[in-house]
Amino acid sequence: MSTCSHKAIVYSALHTGTWFAVDLLTEVSKEEADCREDKWIQHSDQTTIEEMSFPDGVTNKWIDNLLYQKDLQNDGLLPHIELLVLQAHQRKDSNLYQSLLTTKPEIPVIVPFRDPLLSINTRAWRECGSIENFLAQPIEDRKTRVRDQLASIIRLLRLPPEHIYILPIDLVRTENNRINTFKDVIKYAKLTSNERLVEQAKAWKPKNQTQNGVFVQQAFHKKIKDKGFLRIKEAILTNDIESILDCFGEEIQLTHTMLAYFIPQLKELGYKNLCWW
Repeated sequence: MSTCSHKAIVYSALHTGTWFAVDLLTEVSKEEADCREDKWIQHSDQTTIEEMSFPDGVTNKWIDNLLYQKDLQNDGLLPHIELLVLQAHQRKDSNLYQSLLTTKPEIPVIVPFRDPLLSINTRAWRECGSIENFLAQPIEDRKTRVRDQLASIIRLLRLPPEHIYILPIDLVRTENNRINTFKDVIKYAKLTSNERLVEQAKAWKPKNQTQNGVFVQQAFHKKIKDKGFLRIKEAILTNDIESILDCFGEEIQLTHTMLAYFIPQLKELGYKNLCWW
């Protein structure tokens, strides 16, 4: 049977920093393993947190089969894996999510987090491609996108804090705070800090980031060039509410309505005076 010294779950809503958290975990373990592996949980509705929570160095049949889905060696034998990162975008009716509500897992669960309005902007950017396409959509389609995105975020906020580690990726931080935050995440994941971690923390560089109006769509391997969503992103970051309302009036209203109850919780995470409050 294959073995794995450590396992961790990166559990997220769409466009909230999944790859940022995965990179943090996998890069820091790079030199301590023959191989690192990350795997999307494609059928999380068929798996509970109890099935995934086993002591270090032990894999159950589900984990073992998952590892063998990828031919890592010609002879079919897996090398020692220091860290297996299981990635899941949680869904409303998944057994994994429901079990995580009630069971404190042995396996570390890291939840990347982001200002919900930024994630809505990124999702609209990816799905619409341009502001013109976005504004041409029926209002109900826009509302459906926002409701779906926010419902996913709210489910994360309802998970017991002792069951997960929430990592806000978009807070303004000093260099020392960046380093200490990364060290806290690594400690929570039962990994060991090293110099690579410190350099990662200083850079605090997100993956799949938008630069100069270009957004890379991994799924379709195409680039979308549009400055409109980039302007909205910058307006959100600077609390320029007038510029946001020019395009995002419905999005602002729905975000406030659905998340008003969670504002104290968001403040505890370090968010202050978000424009949709």
